[in-house]
Amino acid sequence: MASPEYLQPIPDLLIMQLEVPLGEVIKMLEHASKTSPATETLLNPAPAVELPAAAYPLISHLIVNESEATVLSSQSLENKVNIVHACTAIAKTFVAKGVRKSIIITLGGQGAFWYDIETGHCNIEQAKKVQVVDTTAAGDTFVGGYAVNLVSGSSISDAVKWAINASAITVTRTGAQEAIPWRNEIL
Repeated sequence: MASPEYLQPIPDLLIMQLEVPLGEVIKMLEHASKTSPATETLLNPAPAVELPAAAYPLISHLIVNESEATVLSSQSLENKVNIVHACTAIAKTFVAKGVRKSIIITLGGQGAFWYDIETGHCNIEQAKKVQVVDTTAAGDTFVGGYAVNLVSGSSISDAVKWAINASAITVTRTGAQEAIPWRNEIL
């Protein structure tokens, strides 16, 4: 027998991506916004598709790679001399659309750009130099590492640093799940 709805635990963070139908993602984002207190949300729009304007205000944390950033913002990061300036412009596009807490743009071997909406601070955390074997699970590892640290109380910048370290280990191994490191393996 299911517990009454008022006894159901409220998660700290709802993580979504777009490998399920977009309509279902929107429903879950809407549901998260109606819990009391509202559940924070993290969207990694992979594979990237246009999102309805109403989705953005339902997103607390948006994590995109370079191609997803281009699709969703209509701004390209290719051939940009000042990557921080270009990423900041893209992040501000997402803020204007309604994203509430953070924008993260993963940049592969260059690291990841982060923008803390509440403080207005941003930076690029550099990637660790490693021998890349397989990038299959790099993005999922990054998202998971960021989320775990965020709900554990880390700042956005510290969560990004940890996620980069986790991804750096992942790409040195082959496969997907078996490549993802355990928490105690990450510095």
